[in-house]
Amino acid sequence: MFNVGRIILLSLSYIRAIEFPSSVVNGILVMLLNFICVGIGYYWLKNNFPLKRFLISKLKFNKKTYKHILRNTVIALSIIILTNFLAYTQLLPIVSFLSTVILKSSQFFLHLLGYVSEVKDRFIFQKDGISIFMSDSCIGLELMLIFGSFIAIVGGKLINKIWFIGIGIIIIYILNVLRISLIFIYLIHNNG
Repeated sequence: MFNVGRIILLSLSYIRAIEFPSSVVNGILVMLLNFICVGIGYYWLKNNFPLKRFLISKLKFNKKTYKHILRNTVIALSIIILTNFLAYTQLLPIVSFLSTVILKSSQFFLHLLGYVSEVKDRFIFQKDGISIFMSDSCIGLELMLIFGSFIAIVGGKLINKIWFIGIGIIIIYILNVLRISLIFIYLIHNNG
């Protein structure tokens, strides 16, 4: 029901029946839905005594460890929800910046391999009609944030966490550039 209401609101904004910035409303509604899901999950886990007893007894958790894991999960989910909000509302140009950087890097890599390509907006293309569109979900922002959140909540020294997060994000970025480049090469050799 929540998503039906969200889609109706967004549709109304597109047909100009209601004047509001649809991307901000979409981001707020997605963030609200995520918080509702986290709240329901927390409430269910808190009140599910057989599951709690199982986790504490079978997995050798004590109450302190159980609370620590629950706290870290809430922190990680909050970071992911907040960044989803920022990505969906486009309040910070993170998504467009990352898509441009990934496409320009793919173009450079393709140039090194001898392929000609151009980048415009969120497209990498050839004049022969071969093109790839970089959507919001293709950028890997959520994957970077999930990885960074999980590294941030595990134990260890802060400097080691910073190194691991930085190296992990660079690896995700490089794999994304390779993915776009290899898909583009595949399209070139298979007539789009």
